[in-house]
Amino acid sequence: SAQTTAGGKLLQVQVVTRHGARTRLSKHADTLAEGGAVLTREGENQMRQVGASLRKQYLSDELLGELQHWDSDVWVVSSNLDRTIASAMSVNAGIWPSDNTKHNFSGFVPIHTLGKTDDITIRAYRNCPRFLKEVQALHDSEEFSAKRVENRKFLEKLATIFPEFSVPDIDNHPSFVPLEELWNAYDSIRVGASTLQQKQLSNEDKIQLSRLASWVEHRRYGTTTAGVKLGANLWKEIFARCETIVRKSHGPSEVHSPYPPHRYIHYSAHYPTILSMLTCLRILTRAVESDSSSQLLPDYGAALVVEVWQAEGNFSRGESVFIKMRLSMSHEVPISKAPYIDLGSRCEEASLEFGYSGRSCPLQVLLQMMTETPDWPANDYQWCTVCDNHEATPCLLGELVETRSSSNISTGASLAVCAIVSIVLGTALGFFAALYIQRRRRGEGTNAMLAGTESSAPLETNGESHQVQLSTSA
Repeated sequence: SAQTTAGGKLLQVQVVTRHGARTRLSKHADTLAEGGAVLTREGENQMRQVGASLRKQYLSDELLGELQHWDSDVWVVSSNLDRTIASAMSVNAGIWPSDNTKHNFSGFVPIHTLGKTDDITIRAYRNCPRFLKEVQALHDSEEFSAKRVENRKFLEKLATIFPEFSVPDIDNHPSFVPLEELWNAYDSIRVGASTLQQKQLSNEDKIQLSRLASWVEHRRYGTTTAGVKLGANLWKEIFARCETIVRKSHGPSEVHSPYPPHRYIHYSAHYPTILSMLTCLRILTRAVESDSSSQLLPDYGAALVVEVWQAEGNFSRGESVFIKMRLSMSHEVPISKAPYIDLGSRCEEASLEFGYSGRSCPLQVLLQMMTETPDWPANDYQWCTVCDNHEATPCLLGELVETRSSSNISTGASLAVCAIVSIVLGTALGFFAALYIQRRRRGEGTNAMLAGTESSAPLETNGESHQVQLSTSA
């Protein structure tokens, strides 16, 4: 049986994680193009720890019926990068240890991926050209310039430690690390800095670097620059999977969805994925940023957990399901200790009305808010249009359908015009043909009358009447 509490029964868990510790990763400020990075042994252990935490919190309470992997219950998907695929493998190892597998079960849990250019969910931020243009606009904004001036001395100090990331000043001032390139210095200190570089930065410097890097990334993936563009597609999939498991709970015949009714779904992702989803969620629910963690960067092994609950009591089908979401900002925070996310006043009021537990939201309310949110893409093609993406397979398919639809409309309109013209011409020709036949008939009738009159009229001569036969000479 599924996990139960006083407030209901747990139907499904969906988890979005950031990968574990990796090797150093450099990024281009404007294009976000990045170098290669692989998961380290430390990162592998971190993600195995996350898996063990998930197992203890959910699977040990029999969310999946038993602690074995079943294809019908489990779905694991990763971005198409080594560090996220290896992280997903490590999480699986934490959930389903090798010594827990029955002798006739495979110890491997399949991991599914999308092609890099086709990934418009986990890595939508890499496949949205419009977003990249807005990132460049952010770097040129007054807010960014003011932050750069405010931290100029610190950026100059970083240039002496990381000369490879520095640029010369055009006014002969000391070189500095551009604010938009700060991530590379931060990542170097975070994962790959030399002992000498570490010693050159005080603890206060490291704190300032971390805060400044967080400020930059939150602006990049925040409400003004990213909006709903980068998180909406993944949220749509998550909510669709929620609906699928709800339908299954009412019987197999109720399941009509592109997604199978899995009970545990794991998305192995990146920190921009989680930041974009949180931004999207705040826009969706209109929740206020009050948590201090909202200004931090999701660390290695961070996890956003979506719990799907079915309330107990006399509810209609739509009212019986509610959602709760946890956020762990690091592998060091067990899932059981991760706080539930504030989903805004509308969700809170609806939950109180139905008697749900705190910090939750009825699924039907979330779905309703999704349709009411401005700029929320109703389908993949709308997202492709907004993001100006003409390369991903869903975008190409959408363009093909749109072209055919337009062609059909154009052809249909042409056929309709032709039909109308044909009807008008046919009517006119019929009218004139009828008129011509009528006139011809009238003419023939008149001639016949004249002919009859001439052939039978009596001719009086000298008081006698004679019948005259007219003839036509050959």
